Amino acid sequence: MRKFLTMCLLLVASFVACEKTPNVEAPKPELKLLSNPVMLFDEQGGDGEIRYELKNSVADVKLGVEVNAEWVSDVVVAESIKFVVAANDVESVRTAQVVVSYDKLTFTVELRQAAKKAVEPEDP
Repeated sequence: MRKFLTMCLLLVASFVACEKTPNVEAPKPELKLLSNPVMLFDEQGGDGEIRYELKNSVADVKLGVEVNAEWVSDVVVAESIKFVVAANDVESVRTAQVVVSYDKLTFTVELRQAAKKAVEPEDP
């Protein structure tokens, strides 16, 4: 009888041990813009910073940043995205797009820079 009970317990333990664990999906990544989606710069340019929040990041995926203007440089991606806007030497407003992406998630920030002020001729 003792052997029979031991065999029953082993049989029950084997079923419990082989029970599949439910598939638990990892939470999906979330990318959120914390800064204003339009950033304004005067004609002298200067330093800019885009603040964002990334939740549930994945080990093999990196944040990407693309800028469509030569006058935006020194882009550094860390806890925030920092960059430098060069002085505007033309007499027209200029704009650029900064596209931030993480896997399939994206947001865009528009940079607007004031025009160089026209030099008025002096009266003789």
